[in-house]
This record gives sequence, structure tokens and C-alpha cells, in this order.
Amino acid sequence: MIFRLSLRAIGLVSKFVLTLAITHYLGYSELGIYGVVIAASLIASKFFSVGFSSEINRLISVQASTKKLINRILCVYFIAGISISAITTLIYISLQEGSFSASLIACAMLVLLTEHISFEVNSFIYSAHRANLGASLFFIKTGLWAILSTFGLYTKIIENLEPILWLWIISNAIVIIIGYFSLVTAHSNSEEPQTINTISVWQAGIPFYFGSILLATSQYIERFIILSFETYERLGTYIYAWSVANTIQTVSYAVIAVIALPRIAKKYNNSTVQISIKDLFINKWIASSIGLCTITALTIHVTLNYGLNFLTFKFRSRTDQSWVYSRFLLHYVP
Repeated sequence: MIFRLSLRAIGLVSKFVLTLAITHYLGYSELGIYGVVIAASLIASKFFSVGFSSEINRLISVQASTKKLINRILCVYFIAGISISAITTLIYISLQEGSFSASLIACAMLVLLTEHISFEVNSFIYSAHRANLGASLFFIKTGLWAILSTFGLYTKIIENLEPILWLWIISNAIVIIIGYFSLVTAHSNSEEPQTINTISVWQAGIPFYFGSILLATSQYIERFIILSFETYERLGTYIYAWSVANTIQTVSYAVIAVIALPRIAKKYNNSTVQISIKDLFINKWIASSIGLCTITALTIHVTLNYGLNFLTFKFRSRTDQSWVYSRFLLHYVP
């Protein structure tokens, strides 16, 4: 448990530090573009799952899935991912007044595709009760590339946003490959259940599908709304503050969604006792989540207010407006 949570914490810190590094070395404008890529990948990702995600994770959790079924679902993800990535990116580029390089467009499309597939494969590993492997892969896709990117910015090896995106893409690809072969090994001896097929999985997961789309859209659509009347630089200052709140949210998700819920599903799978509201909301996992979120929030608050004040002087070399935003964020973001 400590190992898994430590990796998740390091990954969170690494991505947050990367946000600071991009702001310092590349500026708020590049941070704005980086934030748009993140938002697009997360929103599009919910459409990629086509309704299979929640149910296939439940089946893997209770050992009711097979290699054949997993392969079918992943094929759907790839087909939907390639289509939606290309369409989303091209529509967005056509609506923007600024010009983007072909390599940056390619990076954005690959991020959209690989981020979802790697997330799904990583969640499959957790659902298969291989929590240590899942935590390690999640660290690769969230923390390792962020650490390398921050180091590259610090040493001036990286001088623009594209190498950062390529490191992100490569880390996602590594997670997909390792996670898939690990999952195939776990299901190599499973026989195809007569009652489980692709259609039944889709029907069971479709309510969660629409719910996740609504949730992701409501969380990230404001970035595109902001861009309709503000610049990437102003968007970057917003994303800087938003990343603090997202860190707290991710800690809670790590404890509840990827660790607690698969165990609860396994416990009650063949039980004649129905799960109660108390079992879901009053347990050690909720208490652990609240405790970790509180500690994380206090740590960020202390760090931003007392440990990173020197960054305000470094940011001052940017535009006067950027310096004002930096002062505001460092002193007033909780």
C-alpha cells in the first residue's frame, strides 16, 4: 500500500513541478497550449471508451473476462481513438487563428490516442488485482516522463513543448505494451463465458459512459471557452492555479477508484448480502482518502506560500502582467 501510494504521490508532484517548469522556462503561452492538449486528451478519451470501460473493468475484477474479450475491446478503442483523435485535432486547428507546426499537430493527435489506451490498460491491471504493477505503470505514464521533461527544461536540452509531448507519448506506449502482455498472461487460461459478449458489455457500461462524458466535459470545457476571448498566456495562468486543485482530486481518485472499488466488487461478487450505503461511503478507504487529501492540500499550501516564493522573482523576467499573476497565484491559491 505504501509503495503504491508513494509512487502515486511522486507522480503527482512530478506533474505539478513540470507545470511550474513549463511556466518558468517556456512561459504561460506554452503552458496554455500544454493545458489544451491535456484537456482535449481527457475529454476525447471519454468518447474513446464507447461505453465499455466501466463494465470491462468490473469483469476483469471478478475474473469473468477473457483474452478474446479484452482484445475485442482494445480493437474498438484503437479504431475509435484514431478516428476521434484525427477529427478532434483537425477541427480544433481549423478554428484557431494561430498557426501550428505539423509536428506539434502530430504530437497532439498521438497524445490523444495513447493517453486513453494507456489509461484503460493501466486500469485493467488494477482491476486484475495486480496493484503493484498498476502503480508502477501509472508512475511511468504520469511521473517518469514529467521528471525527464523537467530535467530537460532545467538543463536546456528541451527548449520547446514538442519534446515534452513526445516523452509523454513514449511513456504511454510503454505502459500499453507492458500492461497488455501482463494482462494476456493473466487471462491465458480463461474460457469464454457463454453469457458474456461484446454487446452485453456495452449495454451494461453505457450509463457510465454518458456520465463520464458529462463529467469530463464539465471539468475541461472551460479551457476552450476561455480561449474564445482570451490568449494562451491568460489561459496558462488559469491552468497554473487549476493544477493545484487537480492534484488533490487525483489523490482521492487513486485511493477510491483504482484501489478500493475493485476490492469491494470482488468481495460482493458472489455474496448473497447486498452492498449497503455504509459499505460504500463509511469505510477505511474514504477515511484514508480524506486524510491524504488534507495532508496534500496543506503541503501544497505551505510549499507555494513559503517554499516557492523565490519563483516570483524568476517569473518577473517575463511580462509585467505574468509577474502579477504569479504573485497572485503563489500567495492566494490554497
